[in-house]
Amino acid sequence: MDFSLWRSIGKEFLIKSNIDNWIACKEGSGSIVQHKKGSLSCKLVKQVSNQCTGTVPKSMSLPSRRPLLTAGSTYYYFDGDTRINSPTHDPCGKNRPNQLRNVQNPHGNIFVR
Repeated sequence: MDFSLWRSIGKEFLIKSNIDNWIACKEGSGSIVQHKKGSLSCKLVKQVSNQCTGTVPKSMSLPSRRPLLTAGSTYYYFDGDTRINSPTHDPCGKNRPNQLRNVQNPHGNIFVR
């Protein structure tokens, strides 16, 4: 699906993962569907990791046009560039490898409504 069509679906999103906590977010001044940096209002939907319970992203930025959600530092970074950086899935929001480990077929989804 072309990314420009996401905004026609909605403004709220759910991130579901088998290695990190599930979060639901609403736009503030930032928007994942409009690719706009700024604030988000997120809540914890499902605690997957035992680390840093209750931490959720508070804002979004767009380095190199890739969504990055932050809670102090990087919480989720959706980076698909294989040349530099790497995706981040940190339930503590510290850009560290705090996600669940040794999970078969680690993956996640972004749902928009």
